[in-house]
Amino acid sequence: MPSFHIIEEAASNGLLVYTVDHFNPDGSFWHRENYVWRGSKGLTRKILRDADGLALMDDGKIAPVKLDVYGRKVQYLPAGRAWARQSQPSFSNREVLSAIRATHQRRLKEGWPQGRIDRLGKLQSSAADIAGVDQLKAQVSLLGYSE
Repeated sequence: MPSFHIIEEAASNGLLVYTVDHFNPDGSFWHRENYVWRGSKGLTRKILRDADGLALMDDGKIAPVKLDVYGRKVQYLPAGRAWARQSQPSFSNREVLSAIRATHQRRLKEGWPQGRIDRLGKLQSSAADIAGVDQLKAQVSLLGYSE
């Protein structure tokens, strides 16, 4: 018996929305819930690192190191340089599934009522959300996933 099933994924008004049916341990329907991510996450790129985990600059070189106020080594960007970034958004299927699993477990502990439906509120999207939502949706695909 699955504990949840993703029934819809949609990019709408700068938001990525997953509609998920949750089930009781006996397999009966429990509730439907919407999980929402801002499209701006589709514009987020992690810093590229070398095999030793050191951050790279936009010219492919390892960023220089200095000591911070606590005497720890930290990398920094010299004037005129930027961080090298991965080409794909940092968002992943793992992030979506982790949120769904954690919510499912929390709702079980809270004893959330049977059949309750979580409705989307009036969320305001930014220009960055609208610009990034298609990249975000292209990065993950979980329609029909059950667990």
